[in-house]
Amino acid sequence: EVSRHTSPPMAAWQGCEARKFSSASEQAVGNLGGNAQRTRHMFECGASRNALSEEVIRADEGMRMIKRSVEQRADDGYIVDSLGWAYYRLGNMEEAVKQLERAVELKPEDPTINDHLGDAYWRVERMLEARFQWSHARDLKPEPEDLVKIEAKLKSGLRDDTGPAAAPAEHN
Repeated sequence: EVSRHTSPPMAAWQGCEARKFSSASEQAVGNLGGNAQRTRHMFECGASRNALSEEVIRADEGMRMIKRSVEQRADDGYIVDSLGWAYYRLGNMEEAVKQLERAVELKPEDPTINDHLGDAYWRVERMLEARFQWSHARDLKPEPEDLVKIEAKLKSGLRDDTGPAAAPAEHN
């Protein structure tokens, strides 16, 4: 069983029946390089959360894929979170906050989504709201390794060198 506190592991996608991509989508996935096969499989299974956003964050077509997922599953908090986190990683904090607020409305019980919103609030200098979101994320019982990161943010906030341009490749 997949924990609700972490990004879905690859095992959750392995049993998924893959749909065929159109030739345009196939070309776009090919342009992502590296792990295109894995990315295509995750996307076809509807698993767009952080794993997919990390795979496609630098590709324009990747962003379009995430947006398409949101259009198709607008009420899926994990997919909306992926879009918000992609905007965060690209430095578009206004849009990141908008999407992450919506993701939290859709999945208020998810510690990762609350943590992401806290990070975005911090970047737009809404420190009180950031700390509230991080506190809420902590109270939702995240995975132990995520709890350590959240508690550090509650103590010290985000450092300047952890902004979107320097955001870690592996964020909960």
